[in-house]
Amino acid sequence: MADITLPIANMVEVLQKRSIPAVTRWNRLEGRPRTHHFDRALKAEVRDALWMLTRQWQLGELRADDAGSPVLAKVHVAAEPLSGFSERSGAATSFDPLIPLEAQVERHPIPFTLDGRPVSIDLRMVMGREWMALVRPLLSPDQIVLFKTTFTIEAPDPNDPADDHIIAHRGTWQRLAALSGRAVDGMQLLERLKGTIAPRDFTVILPEIPLGGVDLDRECDRFIAFCDRLFPQPRANRGSWVPDRLEYQFGLDAASSSFKAKEYYQGHLDWYNLDLVSAGPNSPSATNVVHTFLPTPVKFSGMPNTRWWKFEDERVNIGAIAPDSTDLVKLVVMEFGLIYANDWFNFPVRLKVGQWCNVKGLIITNTFGEKHWITAASRDTGTERDSTMFTLADATGLGTSPSAGLLLLPTVPKVQESDALESFVMARDEMANMVWAMETTVPMADGRGRAGKEVASELRTRMQKRLDDDFAAGAITDPAWSADIRYRLMTSVPEHWIPFISVHEEGSNRQTKLQRSSMPRIMRHGQGTPQKVKPRGQLLREGLDDDSPAAYFVQEEEATRAGIEVTRTFQRTRWTDGSVHVWMGMRKGTGRGEGSSGLRFDFLQPRKELFQPVVLQP
Repeated sequence: MADITLPIANMVEVLQKRSIPAVTRWNRLEGRPRTHHFDRALKAEVRDALWMLTRQWQLGELRADDAGSPVLAKVHVAAEPLSGFSERSGAATSFDPLIPLEAQVERHPIPFTLDGRPVSIDLRMVMGREWMALVRPLLSPDQIVLFKTTFTIEAPDPNDPADDHIIAHRGTWQRLAALSGRAVDGMQLLERLKGTIAPRDFTVILPEIPLGGVDLDRECDRFIAFCDRLFPQPRANRGSWVPDRLEYQFGLDAASSSFKAKEYYQGHLDWYNLDLVSAGPNSPSATNVVHTFLPTPVKFSGMPNTRWWKFEDERVNIGAIAPDSTDLVKLVVMEFGLIYANDWFNFPVRLKVGQWCNVKGLIITNTFGEKHWITAASRDTGTERDSTMFTLADATGLGTSPSAGLLLLPTVPKVQESDALESFVMARDEMANMVWAMETTVPMADGRGRAGKEVASELRTRMQKRLDDDFAAGAITDPAWSADIRYRLMTSVPEHWIPFISVHEEGSNRQTKLQRSSMPRIMRHGQGTPQKVKPRGQLLREGLDDDSPAAYFVQEEEATRAGIEVTRTFQRTRWTDGSVHVWMGMRKGTGRGEGSSGLRFDFLQPRKELFQPVVLQP
């Protein structure tokens, strides 16, 4: 190391020659408080207040708007309770506020028979247990046994082809066989007791069971009331359900207005599902509510602050929104949040549900002491083109919005749903030029829902085994042919695929609709005319189980290219008084797109492939 005289006279020369070895270190530039307290260091003080005021002036923040903020408000609301309810196009009946609106609209008849045979065995047994709990203290052991053997589910007969739809499914067969003679079929008993008025002559109503003077009138009334309460049925045959549209239609009435829901199927019922079909001046019986309150500014997450040196909560990053030129909704939201957010105020008003509430107006007192009477914008201008919120669509045909009302429906926020009892997917098959309804879930006799593909396969296997046994025993024979090929008129599809073909509307050469049809059940060793494959579910059997069987049609526009899926479930909820309500309802949603059945017509097929099973995914 060279000798260096300190202090160094020429630092540049020493650094260039690197005469003194050194290690370079970098420190970040930061404040180092010389006290234990950080209060002043964290204040971020602005030394030049005049510069800050100048910047606020340049940006227009000091410019007065000559407008006061609301400090006091009064609202006048005329409330009319809902008074009428109508299912589909039926006559209006009185509205029941003790039942949730979903239960009144969605409830569908619970099937207790299907194709002439008892189904919903689980519900029949629930009713039977209730009856036995009511009458057991009054009956002798012999009378209890007579009830169990008289009102019972018949055990399926393996030798009867009519019971193949049960015998083919081992779990269902076992349940029905276990219940036979051991439990009371409550539905049979209910049908026997309904229509009778106390005092009852039990020697006529129940001749099979000698009651020996036992009075069961009170127990009968309690049993009928229990069944009506537990399984409420709609007033009409199908309630509000419209089979050809696969949706609900219903109406509501108030004293001065009427409302109509033309297509409700989502499962979440609210005011936007209804249209205003007639309106008039409020009834003199309407309840007038005058409420005084302090208005507060509307706030939402990520709302931009209009004051300097105040930061947002960053829960919503409006600056990250990147709308396209066609995203009008995003642009409107951004404009509201960035420009007009602080122009909105919240006026809390408590109102009861189940009412048609007409807001007559607001009296606003601002900071200058001025009072303003404010009504709905659409009412002042008399046009529907004005921006409105929570306003029903006008179906009156008057061309104007006649009322600025708010419809508060008596609905519930939470509904529990069971597993699907029945569901089907409807899809278009362009190659076959028809629509298929594929039963993805079918109801079993014991009340459960099972995969339609499995049920169809098990039933076909059972029926084929019966034919094979008859053929082996010589009871039936196949026609003889020597050719290695055979002409096929058409192929088959899985039995849970139900066809819908296009037919003309009555009196029209252009309009078409979809009609339910049937595929033939073609089986090995089959003799005579093939049987028609019928749907297993209640929804697709529309009209088949009526006293006079009728065709079933679905409107052409309901079967979209995306397809639809319809599900039937039990639903349960609690109402405001704590009561429990259970009903059966339907949902309709988007399907799985188009499908292909592989159906072919007019072709030759080798003999060995003639009866190969067809396996398709639903």
